[in-house]
Amino acid sequence: MLPYLIFGLIALALLMYVLMDGCDLGVGILFLIAPRDQERDKMMESIMPFWDSNETWLVFGGVTLFGAFPIIYASALQVLYVPVMVMLFGLVFRGIAFEFRARATFSKALWTWSFGLGSIVTAFTQGMMLGRLIQGLPLQPLPFRQTFTISLFPLLCGLAMVAGYSLLGAAWLVNKTDGATQTFAREVSRPVWLLTMATFVIAGVWTPLSVPEVARRWFAFPQVFLFLGLAVSLVAAALAFWRSIWASRNDARLLRLAILMTCLVSAGVAATIWPYALPYRLTIEDAAADPISLRFVLVGIIVVLPIVVAYQLYAYRVFAGKVREGIFTYGAP
Repeated sequence: MLPYLIFGLIALALLMYVLMDGCDLGVGILFLIAPRDQERDKMMESIMPFWDSNETWLVFGGVTLFGAFPIIYASALQVLYVPVMVMLFGLVFRGIAFEFRARATFSKALWTWSFGLGSIVTAFTQGMMLGRLIQGLPLQPLPFRQTFTISLFPLLCGLAMVAGYSLLGAAWLVNKTDGATQTFAREVSRPVWLLTMATFVIAGVWTPLSVPEVARRWFAFPQVFLFLGLAVSLVAAALAFWRSIWASRNDARLLRLAILMTCLVSAGVAATIWPYALPYRLTIEDAAADPISLRFVLVGIIVVLPIVVAYQLYAYRVFAGKVREGIFTYGAP
């Protein structure tokens, strides 16, 4: 029971990271196509109180995975070492650019591009890793020259992740800003929605055709009803998002629908690889560390997790509401 509890908490941490830092990364992806620096400043200001703490969930999930499932951590990291390092460099450049752009004068364009490209690289590599995970990772250690190979399916998943994060970012901006910045977010929501849906449909058709294990899971009885229900719910949420881009007077509706879509996709991925911790090689129970290590990890979770949750709830409560036009604090001395 304990391995499943801890693995579920790791999955929850990754979902929280995708939802929270996904909005930040989406704002960064849209950063490069914003019409003016005024809009970019408001975009920065909308995520300024949250962006660094949102990445706590990624660290929490990684550390817990290392302690509770060391064989998964070792096997996955060896195969995914290159995209993991590229992702970390993207996060580093993104963080540096966030701070330096606020004080820059002549080099402001450089840091603008650094922030946008860092966000794109981070999102793209995360999608590539997800695609490689769905394809299945080898259990035995590989020579370094074989650690990571680029194929079309992970590239497609990388593009889908960029599109999905952009959708979250656009919905975040609609909810957190007004005026010209909100108008820009609504205008960009439609092309981003189209790109997201196109990549999701292609990935949904490609996955069972290229991965036999996925096909057996998706179309076997009675699991087929679960995946059919998730697909129908995703389509309904996506159509509601499209209709609400300009029609809804509730600015939070788009963000709620984007979160719902992300949760449905995450549920589909989780149901696809269940009960494996290393698809499709090791189950959660087989990959878990010894009981003493698991209890030690659980004690750490009990101590750390409430602090993380309390801090983020407090931060989102304190900085609730919109970033108003004409009121700039980003970059202020």
